[in-house]
Amino acid sequence: MQTRTSLQLTVANGSDSLSVQVNLTETPAGLKFIGEPQSIATGAWTAIALGSLASFDLLMLKNLDAANYIQVALDNAGAKIFGKLAAGRGMVWPVEPGATIYAQANTAACLLMVLGTEP
Repeated sequence: MQTRTSLQLTVANGSDSLSVQVNLTETPAGLKFIGEPQSIATGAWTAIALGSLASFDLLMLKNLDAANYIQVALDNAGAKIFGKLAAGRGMVWPVEPGATIYAQANTAACLLMVLGTEP
């Protein structure tokens, strides 16, 4: 299996701008990946399902809801929130193998697209 990551963030304000780009191709030892929407509830933290993976290596999350946001945390109590995905927003990062990632929707349940690879 091969993973290709291509990210670019450009910020502009008048004549000032800054752009950072990452293009990376890797061949992880693992051969499995998942790509599926998961329902994220309100009022309780939901562990992002690993599917057939033992743990995550690269993880991409995208909020598929049109109005509500999803918070992302490293614990199931909301004490270690590190991400807020507004409607349509996404995030990609390399996950520490063995870490459990949790999510909670705000106002109404949301679908969260999960694309993950194993180490």
